[in-house]
Amino acid sequence: MVHAGTGRAARLRRTGLATVAALIAVSAYGGALGLIVGFPDLGPTVTGRLPVHSPVLGGLALTAIVAVPCTVLAWFAARGQQRAGDMPVIAGGAVIGRFRPRTGPEDPALVAAIEGSLPR
Repeated sequence: MVHAGTGRAARLRRTGLATVAALIAVSAYGGALGLIVGFPDLGPTVTGRLPVHSPVLGGLALTAIVAVPCTVLAWFAARGQQRAGDMPVIAGGAVIGRFRPRTGPEDPALVAAIEGSLPR
């Protein structure tokens, strides 16, 4: 199914969304690869913050939680799929959900991100 909006503004929004999502996905794949192969060495402090203190598991988590949803979003947006409108919420929710246990409900950045994503 192709998105109904075919005007210039709709194409520009889809192109921008696809570009940003693709850049995030590429960075996440690069970061995941770096974690998995061990370059650069993160040191004990950062490694201790990774899931199960494992850079490999951290790289796999980064791929699953950030890279794959952003890849799907970029694909849908580039193809003009109607579902591309819902995907930023899903991809962003996965990222926020991943980092939620590390922050408290009083964290101002988290509260601002949640409030900014709510419809007015």
